[in-house]
Amino acid sequence: MAGRVTEWRPAYQRTRVSETHTFSPRILNVLNFTYNFDYNASSPLNPGNWNSQLGFPDTGANTFPQISFNDGQAAYGHSETFLGSTWQGNLTGAYITTGDTVTWTKGRHTLSFGGDFVAHQVNSHSGSGALSFDFNFVNTAGPGYPYDGFGFATFLLGQSDKASESVAYNLYGRQKALALFAQDSYKVTSKLTLSMGLRWNYNFRFHEKYGRWANFDPTVVSSTYGIPGALVFAKNGGDSFEKNEYGRNFGPSIGFAYQLRPKTVVRGAYSLIFNPVGVTFFQGVPDGFAPQLGINTATNFNWDQVPNGYPGVLQTANSNTDPAESFIFPEVTVDPRSLRLGYSEAFNFGIQQELTPNTRFELSYIGNRGHRLTDAALAWNQGPTSEFLRLVNLAQTTPDYYYGYTAPLNAYSFYVCDPGAAAYYGVPYPYANFCGPALSAIAPLPQMAQAEVNYWFYANQLYAGLPLGQSFYDSMVANLVKRAGRGLTMDVSYTWSRSEGDSFSAQQDYNGYYTPVQDFSNMKQAAHALTGYDLTSVVKGFVSYELPFGKGQKWFADQNRVVNSIIGGWTVAGIVDYYTGQPFHVGAANPYWPLWGNIYPEFNVSGYAGPNGTKHFVPLPSDFNGAIPAGNIYIPGTVASNPPPGVLPGSPTSSALRCPGSANENASLLKNFTMGPESQYRLSFRAEFYNIFNRHYYNINGCGGNNSNGVGAANFGQIFGVQDNPRQGQFAIRFEF
Repeated sequence: MAGRVTEWRPAYQRTRVSETHTFSPRILNVLNFTYNFDYNASSPLNPGNWNSQLGFPDTGANTFPQISFNDGQAAYGHSETFLGSTWQGNLTGAYITTGDTVTWTKGRHTLSFGGDFVAHQVNSHSGSGALSFDFNFVNTAGPGYPYDGFGFATFLLGQSDKASESVAYNLYGRQKALALFAQDSYKVTSKLTLSMGLRWNYNFRFHEKYGRWANFDPTVVSSTYGIPGALVFAKNGGDSFEKNEYGRNFGPSIGFAYQLRPKTVVRGAYSLIFNPVGVTFFQGVPDGFAPQLGINTATNFNWDQVPNGYPGVLQTANSNTDPAESFIFPEVTVDPRSLRLGYSEAFNFGIQQELTPNTRFELSYIGNRGHRLTDAALAWNQGPTSEFLRLVNLAQTTPDYYYGYTAPLNAYSFYVCDPGAAAYYGVPYPYANFCGPALSAIAPLPQMAQAEVNYWFYANQLYAGLPLGQSFYDSMVANLVKRAGRGLTMDVSYTWSRSEGDSFSAQQDYNGYYTPVQDFSNMKQAAHALTGYDLTSVVKGFVSYELPFGKGQKWFADQNRVVNSIIGGWTVAGIVDYYTGQPFHVGAANPYWPLWGNIYPEFNVSGYAGPNGTKHFVPLPSDFNGAIPAGNIYIPGTVASNPPPGVLPGSPTSSALRCPGSANENASLLKNFTMGPESQYRLSFRAEFYNIFNRHYYNINGCGGNNSNGVGAANFGQIFGVQDNPRQGQFAIRFEF
């Protein structure tokens, strides 16, 4: 269908200008200017005035209307593809940095002073006028509903259950930042060198150029419900919902190097590093939240019976719009502390020992503590943990107020629709005419919580700029380095580490309607959980060896030119990487979602003897529906279970459950031929081999981001197949003259 396929057209531009000026032998100044520009656009492969050609109004869009079919259970395994596309518009971003650094050498001091000024803008143009129609099987269903009816038949009748016309959301986000620094490297004695520095960061409030921005403010009283939680709108292009600016972002750093003995050096450092504001905002403002621009929709009409085939109406939001059950989804809350920069405390201590004139060994401790890290997933509209647990336990023995049955609590039980029910369950009755589950009554924003289960059937809030994340990293690193000598060069390291934290993304907006936190009254619990990228042991190494044959070497040094050209000038090299596995991911059932963000699994690892491994994996055909072979299960489902009601397990992961590690070896062979007077011509032959042992990697449920691994799932821990880069080799010849 013409216009159905849309192409994505990116463009990038990078410009940097730098001027270095020497004022004197001891004073150097470097001035730089950097301009980065990105452009991404969506456009149809076959643009045209399709709306007019098909009998719809000319909306200015050049896309073919999108026509979708919804068949539910009625199509008996068959479905229709959609037609057309609504993709249009473009996104541009510009990042301008101006900086200056002065370096001054005075006596035993080397001082540096300078700063940077950054201006960042994101311009999002959504496009407008693109039409979209949906056709549902329900409108042609008969007595066999929900197993009959056909979306395509509904389309032939022209009976659309919902349709829309895209509205122009042209949003222009702006933000500026300033940083100043000073640093001194001071050679105190011939054995001791100190380095000291101080950096100051200041970020200005983010704003939308024309004030097209809104915020769901949990502190403003709603005119609809009479309780906190209402829409507010930017007053003008200078207004911002990042209310607080912070001028105390001073980050000191100090380090030393001390020659303890002639061949022994001790080093250490500490620094407090403020993280830059991670402004993504790919829609111009956080999550593109500007409901004052509105939406244009229509429902339940026949396009043959309405003027121009589309009866859409534009709806726009204002301060009196119901934030819970209006057309606005989702609501977006900008944390007023967004500019309270996160920071990391980085520290290390190590001993470096010279073993030979060109070989050294170093043993170091390296640590990091992250505080106030930005992560938009670290908030959820859920009630106090103590009240949650009370209600869960109450449901075990207390009959439902209205219907009299007893059942475990879930997101859709224990409804409170009057003050009597609220008193019966011991929860507040938040406002007049409230009707929602008890879990929604105890939420900080009960009007939003009840709408999640009564209206949207989904989480309905996103957060931006939450400065709440924490991280903890500790490691020991052993490093052996040999500089070129007797033909051998080597750099091999081993790292033992542990990584904990509750922050997994530095994005300022969009949390995927997900939170990794189970209990917001115990953030320490989440902060000290193993991260999904924790690797206990890592070995990395590079070795290069010039074979000792030919002229100037130990063996066959006195051969003639022909023999020397054959046996001399050979170099072999190898690179190795070995990693232990990441934590195995397990998801637990959460019957309380979306009124409670997350539930951790219970791990049952006593008696667990380790994974089954991958050696007995048997590939299965795509249409296989029998019992999964035991060799295709990496970790058995018995290692985890859903917690009983009223139990909140202590961690989302278990250090005893690990995914497979990885190993990779690459090798190369290099031969140099020299020719002509004074060897002025050079011919190089190179052979390179990647994954020389042809190691396999596996797609395992619960590993590598494959997180559909729920407790009790039939494919729990299943090995789905092989994911690897097969052994490869390449050869090259190069001639230099």
